[in-house]
Amino acid sequence: MDGSNRVQALQSQAAPPSPASEAVPSAGRMPVAVIVALAVVAVLLAGASALWVHYGTTVFFEIIASGIAACF
Repeated sequence: MDGSNRVQALQSQAAPPSPASEAVPSAGRMPVAVIVALAVVAVLLAGASALWVHYGTTVFFEIIASGIAACF
C-alpha cells in the first residue's frame, strides 16, 4: 500500500460527523435574537427613564396610561 491509498483507507474508516453536532451553536455565543431583544428592552427602559425624569412621576404615568388607552 502506498501513502495515498493508506490515507484514503484511514479517511474511509473515520466516522462522519453527525448532523446534530453541527447544528449545536458554540458555547459562549449568544444567539442574535437574544442580543436584539436585550437591546430593545434597554432602549425602552432608557426612554421610560428619560420621560420619568423629564415629566415627573404623575405626568409620566398619565402619558403612559393615555398612550395605552389610545391603542384600544
